[in-house]
Amino acid sequence: MWNRFTLIGGLALLWSCALLAADPAYVGTWKVNEEKSDRGIAMTFVPADAGDLRMLEGGRDTLVRFDGKDYPHPLGGVVRWTRIDDRTWETRYSKDGRVLGNATYQLSPDGQTLTRRSKGDQNPVVYRRRTGEPRGLAGAWSFTQGGTVSTMTIGVAEGYDLVIEDGGAKCKANFDGRDYPVIGPNGKASTSEACRIAKAGANGFSMTILVNGKLASTSTYTASQDGKTLTQSGDPAGKPPIVVRDRQ
Repeated sequence: MWNRFTLIGGLALLWSCALLAADPAYVGTWKVNEEKSDRGIAMTFVPADAGDLRMLEGGRDTLVRFDGKDYPHPLGGVVRWTRIDDRTWETRYSKDGRVLGNATYQLSPDGQTLTRRSKGDQNPVVYRRRTGEPRGLAGAWSFTQGGTVSTMTIGVAEGYDLVIEDGGAKCKANFDGRDYPVIGPNGKASTSEACRIAKAGANGFSMTILVNGKLASTSTYTASQDGKTLTQSGDPAGKPPIVVRDRQ
C-alpha cells in the first residue's frame, strides 16, 4: 500500500514539475499574417514653413529640414536630413558626436510605398501610403511587410526569462522591471537602446523600448488559447496598431 501511494505521489510530483517547466504559450517562432493585421499609422509627415516637414512618430514631433544640418531630436541628440533626389532622402541621428543611426528613405515610382534602409541592417522597412499626394514624403504612412519575410522568435535562455529576436535586433531580459541593452545585428549591445519586459496576463507580456533612457514604444504580445496566433498591440495613439502572427 505504501509503495502504491508513493508511486502515485511521485507521478503527481512529476506532473506538477512538468506543468511548471512548460514554456509560455507565446514562446516559439512567429510570422506576420498581413491579412489579419491592421498596423495603423506608423508615421506622418506634415508640411511646415518654407518646405520643411514635421515628422510625427510614436508621440514624437521632429523637425525635418533638408539642408544637411543638425537639429534637436526629441529623444536627445541631433538629427539631420539630406535630399539626394526627388525620391531619395538620407537621415542621420547622432548624440555626443557619435552616430547612432543612419538610414536612407526611398519613394517608389508610383509614390505609394516608402522603403527605409538602415546602414548595417539587411532587412529594410517598407511603409504604405495612407494619405497624401503620390510625390514627396508628406502624408500618413503605415507599416507593411518588406521585401524579405521576417519572423519573430521568442524563447528562453539560461539567466533570462525571455529572448526576443525581431528584425535583426535581440532583447534578452527578465521580468524584473530592469532595463536591458538591445543587441544589434552585429551581436553587440547597444549603448543607446534598451528593452524592458513585464507580464501581461496568463498568455502575454509587454515589451518597452527606450532610446537614451526615454520611452520610444511599448507593445503587448498575447498568445491565443490554442497557441496558434500571437497578437501584438502597440501604443494607443488613436487606433492602436494590431499585428497578428501565425505560429511556424
